[in-house]
Amino acid sequence: MTLARFYSTPTLLQGAALTGLYVLTGLLSLDLSANDGLASMVWPPAGIALAAMLLGGNRFLPAIWLGGFIVVNVTSGSMLMALLSASGTTFAAWLARTALMQLHPQDMLFDGLRSTLQFLFSAALIYPATSAGVSALAQWLLSGMQNPPMHALSTFGVWFFGDLMGIIGVTPVLYLIGRRFWRRTPIESTSFRDNHFEQILLVTAITLVSSGLYLLPRAITLHLLYLPFLLVLWAALRLPLIQALSINLLVAAIAICGTLQDFADATRPQLLYELAFLYLYLLTQSATVLLVAGVVRDREKTANELLQAQRNAEAASQQKSQFLTNISHEIRTPLNGIIGVTGIMLPEAGNARQREQLRIVQNSAESLLKLLNDLLDHARIEAGKLQIDMHTLSLPQLLRDIIGLFESQAESKGLYMRARLAGDLPTYVVSDEKRIRQVLVNVIGNALKFTEQGGVTLSVTMQRQHPGCSDVLFSIEDTGIGIPVEAQERVFEPFTQADQSTARLYGGSGLGLTISRQLCQQLGGRLSLHSTPGEGTRIDILVPLRHASLSQESSFRRQVEHGESAPASEEVLPPQRILVAEDNSVNAQVTEQMLRNLGHDVVIAENGEAVMARWQQGFDLILMDCLMPVMDGYTAARRIRSLEHESGQRIPIIALTANTMNEEREKCVAAGMDDFLAKPVRLRQLNDALRRQLAS
Repeated sequence: MTLARFYSTPTLLQGAALTGLYVLTGLLSLDLSANDGLASMVWPPAGIALAAMLLGGNRFLPAIWLGGFIVVNVTSGSMLMALLSASGTTFAAWLARTALMQLHPQDMLFDGLRSTLQFLFSAALIYPATSAGVSALAQWLLSGMQNPPMHALSTFGVWFFGDLMGIIGVTPVLYLIGRRFWRRTPIESTSFRDNHFEQILLVTAITLVSSGLYLLPRAITLHLLYLPFLLVLWAALRLPLIQALSINLLVAAIAICGTLQDFADATRPQLLYELAFLYLYLLTQSATVLLVAGVVRDREKTANELLQAQRNAEAASQQKSQFLTNISHEIRTPLNGIIGVTGIMLPEAGNARQREQLRIVQNSAESLLKLLNDLLDHARIEAGKLQIDMHTLSLPQLLRDIIGLFESQAESKGLYMRARLAGDLPTYVVSDEKRIRQVLVNVIGNALKFTEQGGVTLSVTMQRQHPGCSDVLFSIEDTGIGIPVEAQERVFEPFTQADQSTARLYGGSGLGLTISRQLCQQLGGRLSLHSTPGEGTRIDILVPLRHASLSQESSFRRQVEHGESAPASEEVLPPQRILVAEDNSVNAQVTEQMLRNLGHDVVIAENGEAVMARWQQGFDLILMDCLMPVMDGYTAARRIRSLEHESGQRIPIIALTANTMNEEREKCVAAGMDDFLAKPVRLRQLNDALRRQLAS
């Protein structure tokens, strides 16, 4: 602290204002006192002095000393008493601030329970004990030690509690106001305490009740004394801290004025008794307000931290989802070219060696695609964005498709692939066919991968029947390597396998079982594992399947008859004229070749603007990539639908996109597109989509 700062013009002006406020409140407090100044029950200058020290530091020590000197000199007429008392007050203010700064150096008092307790048990006790002790000792010494020691002790007690009440009542209010308007520091978060009607109601009720109590006879008042306390406690719980503290000051002022009026002519012992009772009440009330407000602020701070943490987590999840979406798009786009070209070249391969090489390329691309799909599904599940699409399906047909998918793979390894289906299984059920298929494919694929001898058995049985619903158990049992007991839960953790040697020997991302268990839970079922090392593993998948109603069953059959939900077919449509909107030249060539192999006439448009220029040139269907330069597919689709609304015609539009998120499908539908194909597109998928839109 430099002398220049001590004697700067702003500091001198602030010091003068502090001295004036100290003297004014001190003289006013003494003027309202009883019994020749004994009952100055609250000494506001103590609270003002400590607040100034906490806000401005040691540069206000001269102003505090001068204020104390003037007040004592005016009231006592003793220059020496004024000198000693002012010195004690100044030393008390310095000592209290120093002690508090040691405990709470960041200078953010009353921001929670801890800092409030530090204030109450350090500064709030050190200041009054030091100031009252020095003043009482000086008075006793200057009287020639003629007064009885008990008189000096009672004087110390009155001054101590007066200073204490001034500090507890005044310092927090002035400190918070000074921090807000002087330091420009936010002091209150009122996120859930901004009910102004409740604030007005509280202040009015407390004022009326507190004032009314002292108009009643004393015997009745004592019984109702706790009513203001409850209202002040309500304020501490519901209002911002500075308002609650101000209300506490209001109640204290009313109580003090009422007590002084009632006992203005009381004897010293009687007045001391009443003072002790009132001090105890007001101290309890003031300390309770501070402590409760500290707890509330801690709770509010914790709530804000949790809210911020939630927002950060949501932002991180959103960033991760966006990252995965972007990565998915960037990987699927070249994969579409690889899988598409190999699919076109395989039937045209000249010899077995070329076909084998193409299959290696195709299988590698499919493995990369599966890994990408697993990562996206895991991210969707973690973000709570995985949607379950419930619709009618044929359970026997689903099981036949899955068994057929793995029969050739099992045969190539010299393994058996068996199925045991109970005779009482329902035929038509309502569930998410895609997710059930995904779970079974993951688990059966794992079983075949980790089995070198024997084979895999799929057993499907009914477990329990409920009205309109059945619990169906899918058990996949293999004769593979098995999993040690200590590793059986670990295999369900993301990116984890039984041990590192398994990962090196068999490969895999470690996401298959994780996603399968999570999908089972999403479907309302469960997945459990039973395994013995060296003997094999059994995984039980219990899924509730809702029975399809007669109308749902009839609707499903009609869809199958019209090819909308039928299994993939090699049947092709008559030649159609198709406009393909695709900005990527590789994907445009792949899509064009696929369509030409299906017998269709194809025209390529490099962006949405080119589509708008050509779409009315006699095309039967548009294959629309969603992300293109100049004009994207969404905008082009919306404009086409708008123009069609005027003409009364409608052309089918199928979205082509490398983004597989559910939001993408919804966005395409909202833009007016009729179907959705995720890249990479297979020839069979493309043919099925064309048949769905053009078969009629």
